[in-house]
Amino acid sequence: MSQHILQQFDEQWLAEITRGEALHSSASAGVTSTGESPKTSHTRSASPTVRQWVFSIAVLIVAACALLLAQEAERRADDLQQRLAALERVNTR
Repeated sequence: MSQHILQQFDEQWLAEITRGEALHSSASAGVTSTGESPKTSHTRSASPTVRQWVFSIAVLIVAACALLLAQEAERRADDLQQRLAALERVNTR
């Protein structure tokens, strides 16, 4: 049974590799799927666009807010723990 699964996996992997080589050979013919030459496509994707910068900044802002929220939650949990301990001391007397 496992031999059959491994053989099927190998066949799928080989098919993906051959498809990838076919795509690579058609791209090396001079035109990519977007209609641009490979050199133009590579140059265009090498420099970050405004959209990528905005997205990166937004991700950093969200991460900073998450860290601040985590600190606030930790502070509140500590405060709540202290209040609970004080209530337990009062109730045990």
